Amino acid sequence: EAELFRVRSAVRPDGYTLEVMIPAAALTGFNPTDNPRLGFTYAVVDRELGWQTFTVGPEFPFVEDPSLWGTLELKT
Repeated sequence: EAELFRVRSAVRPDGYTLEVMIPAAALTGFNPTDNPRLGFTYAVVDRELGWQTFTVGPEFPFVEDPSLWGTLELKT
């Protein structure tokens, strides 16, 4: 359901910004009242700078291993 996601990007003099909004409805089975934490990671591959990741780099299997992800604590 890609229409639920909102993405905004902008080129800046020193790089770029990327914003993504993922509504709770897009997270199957997610209930923020019962569990206000989510595992989180990202990887952006920049042609000039290479891999930009949230936690560990591409030398670790973070795509397959959620124990290497960070945690987001959601506030209401």
